[in-house]
Amino acid sequence: MKKGYYFYSTSDEAFYGVEKKIHDQIKALSAFFDVTKIPIKKEKSNIVKSIFWRVPLGSWGRDYKSAIRIVEIDSGQRGDCFFYIRHQAVDLRYVCFIRKLRSNYRDADIVLEIPTYPYDKELLKNTTMWPWFFKDKFYSRFLKKYVDRIVTYSSDEDIFNIPTIKIINGIDTDRIAPISTDTSDGKVIKIIAVAQFQPSHGYERFINGLKNYYNDGGVREIELHMVGEGSEKAFYEKLVVESNLENRVFFYGIITGDKLDEVYEDKDIGLAGMGLYKRGITKSSALKVREYLAKGLPVVTGVPNDAFSNGGDEFCMEYPNEPGDIDINCMIQWYDALIEEYSDKSQLVRKIRDFAIDAVDIRSTMRPVVSYLENNI
Repeated sequence: MKKGYYFYSTSDEAFYGVEKKIHDQIKALSAFFDVTKIPIKKEKSNIVKSIFWRVPLGSWGRDYKSAIRIVEIDSGQRGDCFFYIRHQAVDLRYVCFIRKLRSNYRDADIVLEIPTYPYDKELLKNTTMWPWFFKDKFYSRFLKKYVDRIVTYSSDEDIFNIPTIKIINGIDTDRIAPISTDTSDGKVIKIIAVAQFQPSHGYERFINGLKNYYNDGGVREIELHMVGEGSEKAFYEKLVVESNLENRVFFYGIITGDKLDEVYEDKDIGLAGMGLYKRGITKSSALKVREYLAKGLPVVTGVPNDAFSNGGDEFCMEYPNEPGDIDINCMIQWYDALIEEYSDKSQLVRKIRDFAIDAVDIRSTMRPVVSYLENNI
């Protein structure tokens, strides 16, 4: 079995979603290869180091030597291996790290995953990261000497003059249990939104749409269940009160595990981001949409999502990616048509769950990477 090493920054572990994604990717690769997970630890910082890291020849404080040492102890000088590296902003030490891997393991495959591309805006939105914007622009041109492929979620054929492997975000569907009971009588449509509420979620569009629906004489019972915290939660709570929707929109705060599963159980629709136009995003790879699908829920979204790139359109109600209140009547008609098409909710849940396993399970979405690595043994 081919040996592989998965490098990631320990900074990624601070974000639960990223940590979960790393775990899922390693699990998917481990089904085909012998994979060792190697953290690239952040060095302790102080004011002097922080300033030095930002000067032109300075580099981010990461312990690349220890990461390489783990490989040397584990593999010796074996060449029949691969290195999968979660990309960081490029600086001198980063390039030297990859050059060292290539020098020591000339026949190995070196693959970089770039989670977001282009990422210039991410570096420029915080002034403390501006030095890395210029370092990245300068040093990224050297990567083509050492890197074989770049894994991207974009449509780019090459990045930094390196051929790409195009994939979409995936999840471990084994970890997510589908809703198992049908407690809905069809009279009430219950929507769930699970998020760390930020402006780009744009849920004011749904809340305002719900207000308009009832002001215009709507009679169908619609409930919105909002799970999570975040900077926009107070804004949403205030909007709900001002709209007299306290008996239709419910806030839970952060819940996880079995308690979250319980909240999911009687829901009918998953609500994805409705405000990504605020960030200039025209297509989403949101993991939350995959999780809704794995639960067996159809999805309402305000932007195209690549989970539906190869089918499953009927399970997604897409509103325009622009400001404006949504038309609740359109959602009701779409959902009722789905239930009618699949006879009942339990049949619909099974169909959506099967679609999720085929389309967005991590073992399916990582298949292009696996195929490349298998064919380069």
